[in-house]
Order: sequence, then C-alpha cells, then structure tokens
Amino acid sequence: MAKLEWNGPEVRAALRARTAANLRAAAVVVQNRAKVLLSTAYPPPSSAGEPPHRRTGRLRASVTSEVDEAELTARVGSDLPVARWLELGTSRMPPRPWLRRALAECRDQIAALFSRT
Repeated sequence: MAKLEWNGPEVRAALRARTAANLRAAAVVVQNRAKVLLSTAYPPPSSAGEPPHRRTGRLRASVTSEVDEAELTARVGSDLPVARWLELGTSRMPPRPWLRRALAECRDQIAALFSRT
C-alpha cells in the first residue's frame, strides 16, 4: 500500500511567501507607474481629470509602497495631504487622479504576476 505524506504546513508557507513576493512586485509596479504619471513638468497646469503636473517633485518623491506579509496586503501612496486632495479633489478643485489611474493602467501586469507559475 502507498504511503501518503502530508506537507500542508510547508505548502502553505511556500504559498504565503510566493504571494507576499508577488504583492511586493505588484506594489512596486504601481508605485513606479504613479511616479511616471507625476513626472510631467509644470507649466502648464494639469487639466481636471488628468494627473497633476510636477512643480517641486515632493509628491512624486513621497510615493512609497509597503507590504504587510501577515495580512497579505499591499499599500501604495503618499503621506502628504496634497496627495489626497489631488487624487479626490476638493470643494474648489476637481480631482486629478494619479494613484487610481496608476493602478488601472497596471492591472494586466499585476494579473500576470499572480498568474505565473
């Protein structure tokens, strides 16, 4: 009779490690695309609905990513208040999305990262 060997914990650990690595790669892809979108020089100012044009470079330099391996989540963004104002708009300014656009433009690359063997 054949002997079966259970490798569940090892397989689970390998899958978590692979998923975390893919999350790190995906976060970097989105982070890099966001920085490209924030690289168009000012002047002229950006139009509503387009990513903001670079004046000082502070926003672009502040874009970072992080991965929480315990929760298997990734975050990309900036801690500058202006990042949110530009992304979502204000009562006085329409949105100039750069982060959502970066994610949307990278969806195929991200899907490819997670579908490879």
